[in-house]
Amino acid sequence: MPRQRPALQAHGPRIHPVQFRLQALLSPLVRRSKLVAFFFRRSFELLRARACLGLIATNTAFQGDTRYTGLRWLRRNGATFYRAVKRYVWPNDAAVIACIVHARKGTHEGPRYISGREVPLITAYLIHFGPDENAQTLTANAGIAFKGAEPGSLGYLVEPSSPEYTAFRALRNPADPSKPLLKLYVGGKSQNRSTRERYVIDVNGLSESQLKQLPAVQAYLEGALRTDLLRRGEINEDTVEWWHFRRPTNGMREALQPLARCMACSRYSPHLAVEFRSTDEMLSETMIVFASHSHALFAVLQSSVHEIWARIMASTLEDRLRYTPTDCFETFPLPHRYENNPALEAAGRRYYEFRAALMIRNRQGLTKIYTRFHDPVEQSEEFQRLRALQQAMDHAVLDAYDWTEIHPIAQFEVEFEEEETDDDEFSGTKRPKEKHRLRWPEDVRDEVLARLLALNEQRAAEEALEHKSKPKKKPAAATPLFDKEMPGQGDKE
Repeated sequence: MPRQRPALQAHGPRIHPVQFRLQALLSPLVRRSKLVAFFFRRSFELLRARACLGLIATNTAFQGDTRYTGLRWLRRNGATFYRAVKRYVWPNDAAVIACIVHARKGTHEGPRYISGREVPLITAYLIHFGPDENAQTLTANAGIAFKGAEPGSLGYLVEPSSPEYTAFRALRNPADPSKPLLKLYVGGKSQNRSTRERYVIDVNGLSESQLKQLPAVQAYLEGALRTDLLRRGEINEDTVEWWHFRRPTNGMREALQPLARCMACSRYSPHLAVEFRSTDEMLSETMIVFASHSHALFAVLQSSVHEIWARIMASTLEDRLRYTPTDCFETFPLPHRYENNPALEAAGRRYYEFRAALMIRNRQGLTKIYTRFHDPVEQSEEFQRLRALQQAMDHAVLDAYDWTEIHPIAQFEVEFEEEETDDDEFSGTKRPKEKHRLRWPEDVRDEVLARLLALNEQRAAEEALEHKSKPKKKPAAATPLFDKEMPGQGDKE
């Protein structure tokens, strides 16, 4: 086997005693949990029986791993939540959105309230029914969503103005002549903001003999790529096949092979914006790639239903989404037989084609389009049309779940988003800026989330039952390490 690149050695800071105690309490998910989970747990531990607490936190308290290690732990250890405010806009000039949670150690006989609404129960998700546990991964969603490729060096990149671009742009990949060797390199920012173009030389997976078929490319990579990898200690002089990507995502490549286009969204963005991309492009690790060209799946992924799920299953920072395939997609219960739903296909196609034309007319990327989409001041006819198409698509997705009694109307809510400062003294820093988001009322979002959680639990149970009912295969006979007929291999010294 070819020698793999050695992993970069991590040299982190010494662990503070408080952090060490936090790791002991919240392991194994502590590295992705916020400190607020520790304060919830420690405060609850200090309570006497039937005493109460009330804590103010950011909205990450009921999202992702922070919820699992914090509020879920409280529920499993005797806490009863009796009051919660999920979005508390801090008064005066503080650009903060908080949540407030009140809990009793033991049972609570009185009423319970979520954001002023009386409810029969408050779960660890701060909704009125459903499970407290994490959503389970569904095998039906496997092999569709991937994190993009990670080349691992700027030595792969080629600018359109460079002589290498002119020399390499007509070359084909020796391993797959149907694919170009030089691919447009698309990251989250370049998709959302339509920034400058860069290209990447896709030599991942090529053997040495295949690379030698491209002498000009090999010479360029020897100078640009290998030098950079040696300087950073990712390879040494003896490393073979050093031109392979740091993380090639072979599963993604295999899933995209039969497709001319796929879908993708940015991993980190204030907006969940899905777009179709050519499979001749190289989508970077800052992108999530969906191996599908279906407008029906586009409608589901771009819907408010999926965004509600993604924002809870992942985590947010000032309401910016951090999307991951495992947490946000592989757990998401898709509508039954969505692929053959003509209403979903039509709604997704209408929305996508109108949005694409709108971006061209305005010469704006996805970020600016959705900033205007969520701005209550923007009342132009074309953005009113885009909002109407979003509502029609959302209702088609709800109908695909047979939740026809839920047809909400979106409303504008205040939130905060980080933007770059203009002050040179603070160059590279960010400050919060008040913005709005057009979305369904909180009680509707809670209802949809609770139903999705229940559906995930049902689908996972059905898959587990189906797996258990399948006849178990007999284990294959162990293959001998050596061929017994080859002389000398069984001899002992």
